[in-house]
Amino acid sequence: MERLDAGFCEVANPYNPKQIKRVSLLPSAQLMNPDALDGTDVFVFWTREPENILANADELEKRGFRFYVMVTVTGYPAELEPMCLIHLKFWLP
Repeated sequence: MERLDAGFCEVANPYNPKQIKRVSLLPSAQLMNPDALDGTDVFVFWTREPENILANADELEKRGFRFYVMVTVTGYPAELEPMCLIHLKFWLP
């Protein structure tokens, strides 16, 4: 949430870490020029543990952000991912 408060984040190019780009995290609707290419239209979160994201869902919506969450479920045994089995029981009927 700190990055959303700041209104931007900086992302390094994975092939050239010295090349850094500043990305706007303002909702597109809040920008002065609605035709501007800056701003965030939607967040896509992809995770194995969505609890933290879902805990902040109301705050994201209040700030005008659209988002969806994709959850990865693996078939790994409990010895490799003991916590994922708990999540699997929580998410699946």
